[in-house]
Amino acid sequence: MADGSTRLTFQALLLVGFWPLWCTGYRCNPEINNTHSTRHALRVCERRLARQCQGQNQVIESPGCGAEGPDMPPPAVSLFGGTEPGELGCIGRSTQFARALWCLARHANKAFELFTGIGGGSSLVLAHALARRPAPGRFFTVDRDQGNAWHATQVLKTAKAVATVVPLEHAKGIPDSAAQSFGTPGSWILQGDVFEHPSLIEALCSTTDGMDLIMLDPPTDLRNIWPAPFDLIGRVFVFVVFLGLFVLLDLPFSAELH
Repeated sequence: MADGSTRLTFQALLLVGFWPLWCTGYRCNPEINNTHSTRHALRVCERRLARQCQGQNQVIESPGCGAEGPDMPPPAVSLFGGTEPGELGCIGRSTQFARALWCLARHANKAFELFTGIGGGSSLVLAHALARRPAPGRFFTVDRDQGNAWHATQVLKTAKAVATVVPLEHAKGIPDSAAQSFGTPGSWILQGDVFEHPSLIEALCSTTDGMDLIMLDPPTDLRNIWPAPFDLIGRVFVFVVFLGLFVLLDLPFSAELH
């Protein structure tokens, strides 16, 4: 979930099991688009993490989760004094949603998130999963707020996922100098207004040769104000997991979200 919201609205749209989305051919890779094996792997992984968190499914983490490491995601983080990350809408390993998202990202090489927010929730979950896997992957997230981008870099450092802030430029958004570094493992926070850079997603997909996972959790319905990419989604065959990953996992959702 994007960290800027104080409630989980389930506008999250995870597009997974495709290679790539806005790039060559608009076709699914049959090896990646294997619903049964993905569902089983996610269920096993999420339940393993749940046991290490004593079965918690709540935004505010209680004591009892295992130590963060390559096989255990970190808790949600806020570096703002006097605040709890859950109060700022940040999800962490104490929720089924974040655990399942982390497990899914472990099977991806590249992930893109809209939007970063303060970086202490889903951004941290995704960046950690990609950075700490045996073969580190690439994580991209975007937010227009400079303060959010800076805060997110500091948060990701706590999980050993060093992030680079890339200010967006011109219509496609991605500076040529930054694009050259996108071929190596790492995390990038694309700082700028996506509505001022209408070709951003196409440019990013083209530069990186496609995304394995895109997480979309905006504060509003983007179809009304940024229609072109979402019209395209309707014309390609993708495996869509809506309302988080609980449809895929076939797990009941009972997190205490407000």
